[in-house]
Amino acid sequence: MSRALELALAFPGTTLEQMALVVAREFHPSIDVAAELEVLDALAEPLARESFDRRDPLSSALALAEHVGVRLGIVGDSARYDDPESSFLPSVRARRTGLPITISVLYVALGRRVGVHVDGIGFPGHFLVRVGGAEGVLQDPFHGGRCLDADDLQHLLVRVAGPDARVRPEQLAPVDARALAMRMLVNLRGAYTKSGDRARAFTAADLLCAIEPHPVHRRARGELAMRLGAYGIAVRDLEAYVKVFPTGRDARAVRDLLERARSLAGPHVAPD
Repeated sequence: MSRALELALAFPGTTLEQMALVVAREFHPSIDVAAELEVLDALAEPLARESFDRRDPLSSALALAEHVGVRLGIVGDSARYDDPESSFLPSVRARRTGLPITISVLYVALGRRVGVHVDGIGFPGHFLVRVGGAEGVLQDPFHGGRCLDADDLQHLLVRVAGPDARVRPEQLAPVDARALAMRMLVNLRGAYTKSGDRARAFTAADLLCAIEPHPVHRRARGELAMRLGAYGIAVRDLEAYVKVFPTGRDARAVRDLLERARSLAGPHVAPD
């Protein structure tokens, strides 16, 4: 983990856009975070001059959707959903398309700069925003900033969690910078794994474990370590997983992989 990411995680005032840029720099070291924040300032200027009621959540939500989707031309694109670049704010700004989480961060960043309170909402499977605080308006930035009601939320949840799922209040809670980093890194781990970039997939997995060494994250890192020939890491991570979940549905498969890692690592694996 870079010092910049470590500091961003430790500082309680880190904004979502700052965290998104710091995460992006872990994979693109040439990103200038300060310069990118200045770009966001410039992108917000036309919206700041707009005459809409900033006290009214719906008016503010519609103004944000118009500014991002029409004036800036930034929209969701399902065709690039698995492209790792869709997770990086500078790439989204340049290509004018990205993931729900990245476009949502843009809404949050621009809203703050024009005096509109916008929260990032870590809804399962599809990141959203809420304009105007706890009783405000929910929006889907990936789909043009459309406003969502309870039926829309239920439909979104069923798509990712099955027909028996029901929306719970905690699924609509605002996320902080740390939670945003975790979700972005999970996305990146999956995207790089799917694209075959094992080294960057491992980087994402390693950062996840550094932030939160949950056994599930360690299992994913262990599997990637196996593919990269880092058998000592694989042994330690897979052992940590089976210790916590000895009878899980995947226990047999993980134990088999662990035995293979042990045989390839040899007898001298340092303890965890």
